[in-house]
Amino acid sequence: MNNFFVYALIDPRNDKPFYIGKGTIRLKDGTKYRRMREHFCKKEKNRNPLKQNVIKKINSLGLDVKSEILFDNLNEQDAFDKEKELISFYGRRNDGSGILTNLTDGGEGTSGRIYTEKEKEKCRIRMIKRIEENGVYIAPPEHYEKLRLITIERFKKFGNPMQGKKHTEETKKKLSEIRKEAGCNLPPDQRWRFGLPKEKNYFAKKTIFINPDGEEFEVIGEFRKFISDNGLSLYVFKKYLNKGVIPPPKTNSSKARIKSSGWQVKRT
Repeated sequence: MNNFFVYALIDPRNDKPFYIGKGTIRLKDGTKYRRMREHFCKKEKNRNPLKQNVIKKINSLGLDVKSEILFDNLNEQDAFDKEKELISFYGRRNDGSGILTNLTDGGEGTSGRIYTEKEKEKCRIRMIKRIEENGVYIAPPEHYEKLRLITIERFKKFGNPMQGKKHTEETKKKLSEIRKEAGCNLPPDQRWRFGLPKEKNYFAKKTIFINPDGEEFEVIGEFRKFISDNGLSLYVFKKYLNKGVIPPPKTNSSKARIKSSGWQVKRT
């Protein structure tokens, strides 16, 4: 079906595109070019820090982002090809090749894909097997590891979006309720009921502590507890995380600060 389109978001300061995208023309609900308008919504699902920062900068100057339909009434493959062609022509900022804020070369997506009966049956058997083994569906450990590495790379490129910010009391309450519903506060032997690993939490951070005598202690998810149990300074260990040996204090300090001297703390 020829119900796809390719569009551009344009910076009014120089009349050049800063984002190229593809969308589906929807006529039933009266939102023909909804995907293009979603970029200006605060709750946009497709998170792209580079693009959103440009939009915020333009709006802060009292200007509006321009949008333009470049190609209309295309089939999906042609839309993918045009998207890739335009991104290649203008280049991307995140790899230093051009002016666009797109994070990929385009052409991704599985909209409208219909799975074969063989694929459906294969997925069904795999899910049943995992449910029988764990009581609920649990993704394999390598899945969580892959997500962890992706998150690390994203933080390296774009920084932590929460840096310098604090959750409101309302948000903290919502997060607490979500954790309770997910079973995060349950003892380890009960976590499997909520799809969490039985022995360890794959989302927990691993920290290596090295004392002045060279002894290493591997701690998973109990960073504060280890520091407290050993009478050390939490502030100092956070400050010198992955920064080598903690130096002695320059002035008279607390016992915990003095005791922390000579230690190293690393997070992998």
